[in-house]
Amino acid sequence: MKIIVIGAGAWGTALAVSAARNPAGHQVVLWARDGAQAQAMAEQRENARYLPGIPLPRELHVRGGDIDGLLQAAPRADLLIIATPVAGLRETLQYAEVLLNKDDVDAKADWVRNQLSPRLTAESVTWTRGGAPTPDADTEEGASTLLRCTVMDPQADPCGKAFTAPAVEIGLASYPGFTLTAPPGRPTPFGVYRPAYVERSAVEHTVVHADGRREVIADPTVFGAGQVADSGRRPSPYPAPPDSLTRRMPLGTFVHARSGDKGGDANLGLWVARDGVVAGAVTEELYAARATWLAKLITPRKIRELVPEAEALDVEVYVLPNLGGVNVLIRGLLGRGVAASTRFDPQAKALGEWIRSRIVHIQEDLL
Repeated sequence: MKIIVIGAGAWGTALAVSAARNPAGHQVVLWARDGAQAQAMAEQRENARYLPGIPLPRELHVRGGDIDGLLQAAPRADLLIIATPVAGLRETLQYAEVLLNKDDVDAKADWVRNQLSPRLTAESVTWTRGGAPTPDADTEEGASTLLRCTVMDPQADPCGKAFTAPAVEIGLASYPGFTLTAPPGRPTPFGVYRPAYVERSAVEHTVVHADGRREVIADPTVFGAGQVADSGRRPSPYPAPPDSLTRRMPLGTFVHARSGDKGGDANLGLWVARDGVVAGAVTEELYAARATWLAKLITPRKIRELVPEAEALDVEVYVLPNLGGVNVLIRGLLGRGVAASTRFDPQAKALGEWIRSRIVHIQEDLL
């Protein structure tokens, strides 16, 4: 049985511990509204604030933070236990309502997939879905979620009426509220993009300055003995950050980003800006400490944590110490390239800003 206990006080923690220890092997999630408390409990395996001295079973999963974190931790729970004080009951029940609505959304999405999938003949069929509806939304769009189906085939027919006709037919034969975002259209061809190397002489390296002046950079003629193809690639293992007090804050608190596509690969640059140094608000020492922290934080493993869809992909991280940043290459994130990608952001243009919004542990002395 999948059990969610909302509320990480003494009572909620005791219930979660008891359920996790049950021989029946329940899958138990204990959710705390305070993300920092949840993080501490997960790391210390104890609720030192409300139930000290009682170890948390390893089978018990602790989650915390906003409603999105709760939704991710609780797909289709069999039992939902509200273990919060009466003072916070109203807000907690709103969370519970979203959970129940999410289950309803899951069921509706499954209904459409089960109706449409057997009639699709395309070589590739991809289903993706947007986030959970906003609780008590004041617009219909905010109360809805988008289910997207993308079909791809070497031939046009499986992507034409063979796809659009069944989609339209189930419009009045599916769940109440089903609607299409646009009328069916003709299939369009797509190209496949692959990154490739070219001779250095075929590309003229030109720098355009702020005043519009263009400067051609000559090709290097001498190469050092230590320069290899993987020059700058992040060593592993890299020294770990020192133990210190941290805060859970967005990576973008002082890290900037730019991202894009290279064929089917996503390219991501992360760096600590020098704006504050120029303005005098940040010392050179603080800038250097932030840049070192960033280089230690961003590993292939960390990127896979920040971008879960990259879990099974090859990730390369290159340290750029003179720029105070790192360059990340996620191979295969965009499939066969922008025109053939079924991803929400096929060019990875918003990938950097998404990663900047992710919550990480930042040392207090860097803030």
